[in-house]
Amino acid sequence: MDGAREGDARSELASGLAKACSRHFGRPVRIAGLFRHSGGASRQTWGFDAIFGDGAVEKLVLRRDPPRAADAPPQNFENSLAIDRAIAPPNSP
Repeated sequence: MDGAREGDARSELASGLAKACSRHFGRPVRIAGLFRHSGGASRQTWGFDAIFGDGAVEKLVLRRDPPRAADAPPQNFENSLAIDRAIAPPNSP
C-alpha cells in the first residue's frame, strides 16, 4: 500500500473508531495515537487513545479482520468493531 492510501485508510479507521466509541461511551470522543501492533497473522490489532471533552483518556485496543479488497463493500463499524479496554494498572482512575 502506498503512503497516501495508507494515510487515507488510517484516517478512515480513526473516523470509524471515533463514531463507534462515541456511541459506546455515550459522549463525543476524539481518537489520538492510533498505531498498529506488530504481529497478528489473521487479525489486525490497533492501539489508540479515546479522549473525552473533559480531558479523560481511555487507552483502548481494537482487534479486527484485515480490510477487504477495494471492490468489496465497506465495513460497517457499528457491527464489526470490537473494542476492548486496555489493561490498566491497578487503582488507576
